[in-house]
Amino acid sequence: MIGWPTIKDNKGKIDAESNHLEINGYKIPFTGMEILEIPPRTRHVIYAYVSNTEQQVGMVPNMHEGLLFGNFLSVNREGRVYAIAINTTSEIIKLRPPTVQLLPVKEINDSDSSSVLTQAKKVQVLSCEMEIYLKTERVKKIFELLDPKTLEHLNDEEIQHIKDLISESPYTFELPGEPLKPTNVITHKIETTSDIPAPPVLFAVECERRVCLRPTLVITHVRAERVKYSSSSEEKQTSLYEKAFKPMGARSTMR
Repeated sequence: MIGWPTIKDNKGKIDAESNHLEINGYKIPFTGMEILEIPPRTRHVIYAYVSNTEQQVGMVPNMHEGLLFGNFLSVNREGRVYAIAINTTSEIIKLRPPTVQLLPVKEINDSDSSSVLTQAKKVQVLSCEMEIYLKTERVKKIFELLDPKTLEHLNDEEIQHIKDLISESPYTFELPGEPLKPTNVITHKIETTSDIPAPPVLFAVECERRVCLRPTLVITHVRAERVKYSSSSEEKQTSLYEKAFKPMGARSTMR
């Protein structure tokens, strides 16, 4: 395994495009590459190789869709840049350590305060102009989406009022292809449990069984004792018993 100090001392060159390392005129192909694995909805510190190593400070551009890693200033640390990458997707992102090109940026001398203020004002003006431009372009696109047939029943004053609303709040209207934005204008609540429990109810059938169960057992026992010595009346007593207590679910002990 060749360490970074060895590569640096021998003025080695890493070619990510061709997947090889060049040291003293010898090209050593990569036999394995580290795979960066970022779980969904998490943030991790990753690194990227710098292709233009002569640039010490620069802007890192965007690299991967769904991965927030880019649009920031970074320092070239021995051919690498380190930063936090955020996986905004719901799936695991696997990628090799990327290679980026540091974009040059203009440096301002802090000793000249007037120059710093001037540059800050220029940046502020450019930001305002860009915002106005984007807002104007968005309003034009929304106007183009308006169907003239839906405005036929309106007079000129009402149509102008609609255009004024669009011009004042262009970001309230979604353009085709844009993802829906989260909002808290409308809220709702899903009830999953009942606040007041249902009171228990005893059915009439249950009450009747409870009342009749003990008298039935007593009467059954008494009748069984009575007919024990009268074999001639056994069949008659059993018939009367079944008519009286069978519908209530009582058992006969006479057989």
